[in-house]
Amino acid sequence: MEYICPQIEQLISCYTCGSQSLPPFQLCEAAHVNCPPCAKYMARCACGDVITDGPHVLLDWTVTALKFRCKHCGAADAGDDGRPANRWYAVHELHRHYRSECTRNAYPCPWAGCDYVARVETAADHYDAAHGPIDVLTPTDPDRWYEVQFAISPMPAEFVKKIFNGYFMFTVKYPSSHRRRNRDSNPCITMRNINPADQLQYTHDWELYTNGNVITVTVSMTTGLDDNS
Repeated sequence: MEYICPQIEQLISCYTCGSQSLPPFQLCEAAHVNCPPCAKYMARCACGDVITDGPHVLLDWTVTALKFRCKHCGAADAGDDGRPANRWYAVHELHRHYRSECTRNAYPCPWAGCDYVARVETAADHYDAAHGPIDVLTPTDPDRWYEVQFAISPMPAEFVKKIFNGYFMFTVKYPSSHRRRNRDSNPCITMRNINPADQLQYTHDWELYTNGNVITVTVSMTTGLDDNS
């Protein structure tokens, strides 16, 4: 089993975000593999086709019979248990390894005042459990399934929204209290994705309405769009 086709990792990589995916699989109408987060939160695969409902038993059983390496370990690293990092794991072993054993995927919680250190695969679970409920935003225009728009207050704040696979921490601030008193002073809005397991790429933009009371924020997924334009 250790001498498998070298393209097997590519075969089971999520077509939408590129991350390693493990059974149970979700496929789009074009038979591209999509990882569980993409299948759950994305309306479509990166190819543009709808993600179908499973199960895909034959593919799941076939891949379960194979073994894979930890995606966080380089070839020259030593494993957590002293073995070489290129050791092979059965699928059920790899699930357990990522969630409780691997020491190369530590991720400190970015929430102010929280000193919890999660793992890459469990950071989102921690956000929901310790800092939830978190607003989940989805596209409202079927023709623009890769884009989410929402309105926020222009007041200084920091908040998190769940959009596609990402947990986005937004910060609204002004350059200084002096400049904020100036009616022409515009806020600065920054966004960062704090879900380390999300491999998708995004852009964001915002517009302050003339009355100054509402800011419209647009978050767009860019992964795969250039290939399908």
